Amino acid sequence: MLIIDTSKDHIFRYVISGKLNAGDLTRYYCELEKQYQRKGRLAILVTVSAFRGYANPKALRVFLLNEYKLLSRVSHYAAVSDQSWFITAIRCLNFFLPHIRLRSFKPDQLAEAEDWLHKQTPGNSDTL
Repeated sequence: MLIIDTSKDHIFRYVISGKLNAGDLTRYYCELEKQYQRKGRLAILVTVSAFRGYANPKALRVFLLNEYKLLSRVSHYAAVSDQSWFITAIRCLNFFLPHIRLRSFKPDQLAEAEDWLHKQTPGNSDTL
């Protein structure tokens, strides 16, 4: 399941749980592209809970064909999760993607994750 919320401020928020299907992922990448065209490089807040992977090979294909495009479209990425493998992946990616600020948070740190994005990103008038 994928829930996208772009209604607040300059942060692109989404929630992932269970398995993702091709329709979910296509909608996600289309919305990211729209937001990027409107706002420029994005600040993303993802909450991941009980993620079990991709529903089928078609969903995995959509992911593999589109995920790399995000590398030039994201400035900051805050990941909130109780899944240790996901937190570890974010920490590792931080070393390999120096042009994107990535940070992981535990579920009880959601407000801290939002604060971090607000303080770090140019969409916020308090930045710099």
